[in-house]
Amino acid sequence: MNRSKLARQIHDDLDIPLNGHGYPIFMIRLIRTIERTIRDGLSRGEEVNIRGFGTFKLETRTPRRTGNNFVHGRDVRSPVPISHPTRKVVVFTPDMSLMALLNHTDTPNYKERRSAKNWNLNDHQ
Repeated sequence: MNRSKLARQIHDDLDIPLNGHGYPIFMIRLIRTIERTIRDGLSRGEEVNIRGFGTFKLETRTPRRTGNNFVHGRDVRSPVPISHPTRKVVVFTPDMSLMALLNHTDTPNYKERRSAKNWNLNDHQ
């Protein structure tokens, strides 16, 4: 689903009027604002947590060097290994309720989740 389809879906769900050309301009602006807010938070080194959806955070990948026995990370024209520099990556961790929805399982309530003795993964599959 791209930004336009997402905007159209939100428009249809909320029944917000379209502009004169039949385009959900307000929804596009809303989605861009959300994207910019997440991007700005990550650029400041903050975690961005959307309750019920998930958490975006920035992690640093350590530098690594690949050897001759790896296909990825080496120049295919020569056996010279390539060094991969340190880099930052965005990591998304889905919320438990989103995972439960995707896996068609029930999620325990907040108090049950906090108590490790009450949480048994096998009970919720």
